[in-house]
Amino acid sequence: NLPIFVSRLMSPSVTKTLPPHWQGDFDLARAKSFIAEQDSQGADAPTLLAVEAATDEPVGLLLLFRGEEEPGTVRVGYMLAETAWGKGFATEIVAGLVNWSKRAIETDPDGLGKGIRCQKGGVGHDNPASARILEKCGFRKAEQPEASPDETMFELIFQ
Repeated sequence: NLPIFVSRLMSPSVTKTLPPHWQGDFDLARAKSFIAEQDSQGADAPTLLAVEAATDEPVGLLLLFRGEEEPGTVRVGYMLAETAWGKGFATEIVAGLVNWSKRAIETDPDGLGKGIRCQKGGVGHDNPASARILEKCGFRKAEQPEASPDETMFELIFQ
């Protein structure tokens, strides 16, 4: 049941580096509200459930957003359950997205890969593990200013 998973996933430790309105504990009602908010954003902002292949159990969420202010850019965010930390899932999720994007750009440039030129992810200064994950997957610190004073922006530009 997705609301139950989201309520367990969104612990204060997981949400502390997220935007303020997503921080704190999530009961079932708040989890349902979060899911409804994500669903309301439509095809330009999918939220994908990350599932461990060996157990078929959910371990996290991958959030994507195409913003009108930066055509060709896909913003990337991810959250992992605390029980999944340190096991390589985040790297696998981000690397999988990068590989999928490269294939979509090469094999379906007018469909799924249409217009993808860059992926960006913001990382809180207090979250060096996420910065290392993005760097392992080919992202580099963005040349433009940070998204906020508390965050460093990373980007991966597809050639």
